[in-house]
Amino acid sequence: MDDYADCCTLCAATGDCVYFTHNQYDEWGNNIATCYLKTACNSLAYCGSDCVTGQPASSDDYDAEAPTPSPVVRNDDWDDDQECVNGIAVGSLQITQDGIAHTYYALQSGANDGTAQASGTEIRLQHGPRVFLASACSSTFSPDIFQAFDLRGKTLGFTVDVSSVSCGCNAALYAVHMPAYDSSNSPTSTSSGDYYCDASAVSGVYCPEMDIMEANTGVLQSTAHSCTLSSGNYYSYCDSAGTGNSTRDVGSDNYQEGSSTGIDSSQEFQVLISFFTDEQLLSPGAGSAGTSSASSSNGNVSLVETVLTQPSTGAELVLENADSAYLSAMSLESMVLTFSHWGDSASNMAWLDNPPCSMEENCDTSGEVIWSDFHLRSAEAAAEKRRRRRRRARRPRRGGHEP
Repeated sequence: MDDYADCCTLCAATGDCVYFTHNQYDEWGNNIATCYLKTACNSLAYCGSDCVTGQPASSDDYDAEAPTPSPVVRNDDWDDDQECVNGIAVGSLQITQDGIAHTYYALQSGANDGTAQASGTEIRLQHGPRVFLASACSSTFSPDIFQAFDLRGKTLGFTVDVSSVSCGCNAALYAVHMPAYDSSNSPTSTSSGDYYCDASAVSGVYCPEMDIMEANTGVLQSTAHSCTLSSGNYYSYCDSAGTGNSTRDVGSDNYQEGSSTGIDSSQEFQVLISFFTDEQLLSPGAGSAGTSSASSSNGNVSLVETVLTQPSTGAELVLENADSAYLSAMSLESMVLTFSHWGDSASNMAWLDNPPCSMEENCDTSGEVIWSDFHLRSAEAAAEKRRRRRRRARRPRRGGHEP
């Protein structure tokens, strides 16, 4: 996308697009001009040579007296200070889905105590809070406010900064099958009062859980947890141990503070986690990136791939959970994205980070985790990258021979 005028034209021709963002960088920081189509926007302004956001203009709206006349206008009815903050709401978070930005609302379990903030494309948590994404800006919890995502056949991408999340702490981004349901198959607010459930039943109720990342500066891990569906939406039991992968499995030098060869956890890095279906892994031509084809939105997940990259160093680390029998039994549709930052003693977090962390490294509760730049799209493109990566790995070294 060369310039904002082209972006504006594309927005005007796209049914759901009401605003757009044009940026000189793509979502991974590459110097590639990119157009982001939006169904909503937090801030609008006239666009000149430094165009950031805009809205398709009609001939009646065109302002020839603007400093740099352009085919975009300000929405004068928009409140630039509008935000979702109340007793439980800590702001809003923008997620780009198949090229169109959507705004969701961040609700904190218990109460908004200032330890979590969400604005624009960023959410940050100090030590302590648990936050859910909701489809509405609500001041109270109810079973119908949570935003559910279907992760099957999708890739979720984001940037994360765990540089101040010490050993003994856990910066967690995960998806759970909320709201919780009791044995009578009715929604229940649970012991936490927010309809929360997970694979460990910490609020008294089980439900499927996909740990997208549990991390600190010493380790990052991803874990799938399957559950037993008793009836309707009620789960009688879950596997709290689950199956997954960890940076511990590939050597601590591949992920640590100050790493010169792998992911330097003292700097922000990017995460791509893909939930591949059989069709995506076996049929290169099935579906197309950015579409909701049958192969990308239906079918069981048979492999979960986590790719960590750090553009500043060129480092890449690939982790795979290939337990297809376990994954195919999981429920990954209707999942609510949940954020938390917790931990205390080293002994209580040893299951996650020991080794490489020592049993003397307790959680430093002054730390903060920052997630940003979320996008969700078909995993077709990631599946093709995986095929290319595997072909390169099988290629004989120069001067060698085919096995």
